[in-house]
Amino acid sequence: MALDQYFLNLFRVSSRCLVSFVNHHSLLSDVLLTLGRWSAELRSQGASDILQEYFQPCLRILEEEEEESGQGEFGKNRRQEAYLTVARFCDEQYQRLRDHMDSAEYSEGLRIREKLLRDADQM
Repeated sequence: MALDQYFLNLFRVSSRCLVSFVNHHSLLSDVLLTLGRWSAELRSQGASDILQEYFQPCLRILEEEEEESGQGEFGKNRRQEAYLTVARFCDEQYQRLRDHMDSAEYSEGLRIREKLLRDADQM
């Protein structure tokens, strides 16, 4: 368990170092997209953190590149890949949430909550 935590911390530190050293926009967008994918696969950060730290800056950079230079087919393919990655990530988050809400544990928790609220109203 300690080894897993060590690698997660190493990953976080190295990802921040990479982002701070990379200045070229196209390389930075690729780095952010890759780090976002890895973070999602490792579940090393929360979904909102992954979106805010990796995917949103990546998409912002790609949009700025398109506005500045109109990169043609290569830029279009990179944007499509980025949007597809974010769409898959969001779909995975939705599926997890839906599975959780369909679970017996969630239903039981709701039932207990409703019972406690009824008991509190009767007091």
